[in-house]
Amino acid sequence: MNDKKLIGIIIIAIIIFFGVYMYFSGELTSGNWEIKEVNGLKFKVPNNLANGSTFGGNIVDGVNTGYSYIIQEPKFIVEVYDFNANQTNENDSSQWQEQLDKLYQNPTANIEVAQIDGNEVQTIENIIGEGNMSYTFFKVQNKEILIKWDKTITLETIKEITKNFYELN
Repeated sequence: MNDKKLIGIIIIAIIIFFGVYMYFSGELTSGNWEIKEVNGLKFKVPNNLANGSTFGGNIVDGVNTGYSYIIQEPKFIVEVYDFNANQTNENDSSQWQEQLDKLYQNPTANIEVAQIDGNEVQTIENIIGEGNMSYTFFKVQNKEILIKWDKTITLETIKEITKNFYELN
């Protein structure tokens, strides 16, 4: 066996070992993640996103400030909107839809529509001019969720967080 093949086999073995380790350690799955709750919906976040602040339903000058979970570094925000057919409430789904429509019009948007547990999830990545943030929009029960994150957080992590919204509610 020549040296190149041996090196190749060793590299593949290391990659496989690392992947198995990450899977069973819970870094790529939510097995040991922390449960959070925003506006009555539970979800899990990995340890590096567990030190955020939850804000909910505060009324400032007669306006509902909304429901959110926020971390400044890395930048990670979960916003939960009430579905309101009349769209008369500051925390209603019209804000969710307005943000989605605005991002769809951005020419730098990389848009993916996927199914997670049979539910439509729209992900818009790497929006230039929006702080290079990425966004995921989806619905759970009678609420609409928007997750915003920066490039230091992987899409696989966001998909696992999204999946947990469906599993825990």
